[in-house]
Amino acid sequence: VNLPPLVLVHSIFLSLVGLRMVFTNSAKSSPMAGITMLAIGIAYLSTSYMPIAQNQFLHASVPVRILLALVAGLKMVVDKNITQSARNEMLLVFLYDGIGGLVCGWQLENFSGKVPA
Repeated sequence: VNLPPLVLVHSIFLSLVGLRMVFTNSAKSSPMAGITMLAIGIAYLSTSYMPIAQNQFLHASVPVRILLALVAGLKMVVDKNITQSARNEMLLVFLYDGIGGLVCGWQLENFSGKVPA
């Protein structure tokens, strides 16, 4: 498996939480969100056979995760009618993807989203 250690943990976490959300019958659990999380986790794992320097998905995920964090942060600032539950979800995305994107970019020594030439 050719993934930075924290990205490997991230991909396994996403896959397991996604599976849990798909198969849990709860008003708080969204099966569609679970499928999305599972798909992202599996995408990381299925591209892990490639050397890190050639893994375009891994490199592209850095600016995407940072952008998602910024969108979540903007939602919290701009939307004055956001519920506390939605605010907590946006805060989680802001912190998890923001820090995750920055750490992954730092580990790859590349924030451009492109594999090194």
